[in-house]
Amino acid sequence: DENDLSGDFMPAVRNGDILITFSGHFFGWRSGHAGLVTDKEAGKVLEAFALGQKSGLCDLDHWKEYPGFALLRLKSGTEEETEEIAAYAASHLLDISYDLASFKREADGVSDTLSGTQCAHLVWTAYARFGYDLDSDGGWVVTPADIFHSELLEVVQIYGINY
Repeated sequence: DENDLSGDFMPAVRNGDILITFSGHFFGWRSGHAGLVTDKEAGKVLEAFALGQKSGLCDLDHWKEYPGFALLRLKSGTEEETEEIAAYAASHLLDISYDLASFKREADGVSDTLSGTQCAHLVWTAYARFGYDLDSDGGWVVTPADIFHSELLEVVQIYGINY
């Protein structure tokens, strides 16, 4: 059984799944937060948290601290493909400086190096590398809400978020 968290409200996850919450905020702006499951067995999620920190692997359990979250999964991709996306993210998108001004650039999806990132940009970059643009509004900046509304993703579970 995939990452059973002993009857908690947290669902079974797969590598490549995306977690979104709208409970996070930055200087009073409710921006939300995003993460990418990279190791379901160990319960690890790739995240970019805040200024002064670098992207890294965090425990899936900390997502239980948010009052609401959504678990999203690629609609059209195979499990093998999302495994590959997760493996790429874990090996190429660690230790990147947090940069609130990390604008979406076409090269981000094909480059193996980023000078800076933020949570949603990190998730977007991993998927863009494999040809999936998860930015639902196509703007210069990708946000957790942009990913949440992507037509390429399906909701696997939602907890504490009205939609």
